[in-house]
This record gives sequence, structure tokens and C-alpha cells, in this order.
Amino acid sequence: MKGVSFSEEVKNELVNLQIENGDVEYEMAGFLKAKGGLVLESSGNYISVVLSSPFVARRLKKIISFEGSRSKILYTNQKILGRKQYKILISPNDLDDFLKRHGIDLNQLVELNLDFHDPERFGAFCRGLFLASGSVTDPKKSYHLEFFIKENTELFEKVRNHLYNIFGIKSRIIKNHNGARLYLKKGSDIVELLNSIGALRGAAYYQSIIEQRIIKSDVFRTINFISANANRTGQSSSQQIRAIELIQKTVGLDYLKSELRELAIARLQNSELSLRELGEILENKLPKSTVYNRMKKIIEIAKNIEKSEEK
Repeated sequence: MKGVSFSEEVKNELVNLQIENGDVEYEMAGFLKAKGGLVLESSGNYISVVLSSPFVARRLKKIISFEGSRSKILYTNQKILGRKQYKILISPNDLDDFLKRHGIDLNQLVELNLDFHDPERFGAFCRGLFLASGSVTDPKKSYHLEFFIKENTELFEKVRNHLYNIFGIKSRIIKNHNGARLYLKKGSDIVELLNSIGALRGAAYYQSIIEQRIIKSDVFRTINFISANANRTGQSSSQQIRAIELIQKTVGLDYLKSELRELAIARLQNSELSLRELGEILENKLPKSTVYNRMKKIIEIAKNIEKSEEK
């Protein structure tokens, strides 16, 4: 969809997932812990959740309806970053029973009182948390996924521990006067989290970008290695040719022993070859080490001739 960010694409994938009976309580808990607030009014008590996406708001309303409670969506006059806000009001017949079912403390809404030994349940919780307060950057730009919460930021300490203990995901927390951010910067950790919350298409896309970067990195490394080798070979070949030409000009190549003379002539005729390749074209093929040692002798002879001419 044109103009839709990668983060929105991931959320659109998540809101269209089938609602599972075993996960519904945990996904809703993620919503409530991220954006839930208790509203006490003379006309009745409500739980309010304010979201910035109508699709995410409808997802929460379906979840609430799925487990038998009543809710309604209101459009708020408040806009954040130019986007409308959608308020979901949960008005169950028995508020106390509703709060107990979902492990919500009236005095501290974000207290985490759920069993997360099952990875699927914790994944469902993180899905609700992400839909309500999360974002993820397109991996073509950078590797970054985060959750944001304004109040009771100690919740993130528990989430961070669960992420590591259950999925092996490492995350960090930054706190300031606005609230707290729990974020991931490692590509493989983000892929793991996206998979765990059910964003399989998003995770596959993320993984493909990571693999493309690895391939490009390997190609660039190989090119740089070949280029460096070619430069070294070229410099070495130039030094060898200068030495051979000096011998040829002063005392003649016949001055050299037959095995050195053969190598010298081969080098003059094949300046672009490496020492290994040079050894392979000789009448009696030689290993690179032998070619190297013989070439050292030729260069040494040239140096001695230079010294004698300077005297």
C-alpha cells in the first residue's frame, strides 16, 4: 500500500490474524498494560484505551467482544502528530469480575500478574503491547523495534526479562520524563520477536533484507580482497621487472643461472601473472615458494650490480 510505513504494514498483518481462544486474554492484557486507564465516574466505571489506528482499535474491540464483555469506540478530538485518536471504552456488567479475570489491579493497572511460561501466551501479550505502543523501522533503513509507555515504566523491566528468558532476545530500556522505551537493535532479535507475535510476513521480509546485506557485505569483502591482492601483485611484478631489466641492460640475462634466467624471461613476458601462476607456466612447474625464493635471488643480484656501479 502506497504511503504506508513498514511499521503500519506489520500492524495491518497482526490485526487480521484470527483471534484464538487461548491467546485472547494475553493479547488484551498487552493492550491494557500499554495504554489502559481506569475511569471512575458517577455514571459508571470504565476502562479506557486510546489508540491512534482505527484498525488496531477494531482489533481490540473484537477481542473484548470475543471474551464476552461490552465495549464501544469513540473518536476523540485530540490529535497526536496530526493523527486522530480512537478511544475504546470497556464497560463490563461486572467490573470487578472483569478486572480479576485479566489480572488487573485497580491501584496499579500495569502490574504484571500473568503466567508467561508458555511462549505463545507471552507472544500474544507482546502482540497486544506492540499494536498499542510499538513501532518497527524498515530494515532497509536501520534495525530498530521499540515499545513506548508513559507511566509505570517498571513494567518494561519484567518484559525485558521475559523476552530474554523465553526467546533469548536482548533488549534495552531508556527512561526519561516522557516515559520509557524498550527497544531492540539486533536484526535477528527483531525477526524472532516478529515471528513470536505472529507477524510472519514482516519477519520474512526482515530476514530477506538481513540476508541481502550479508551477501553484499561478503561480495564487497571479496572484491576488496581481490583488489588488494591485485595491487600487491602489480607492485611486486613491477619491482621484479625493474630488477630483470637492469640485469639485462648491464651484464645480460646470460649472467644468470639457467633456472633464474628461465624465470626472468617468463616474468618479462608475463608481467600480469602472480608468482603461483608464473610457476605453473615454466617448463618444469614450480610451487609459489620456489618461484618466490628464486625471484628474491634475481632482485638481490640486481641490487648488487647497482651498488657496484655506484662505486
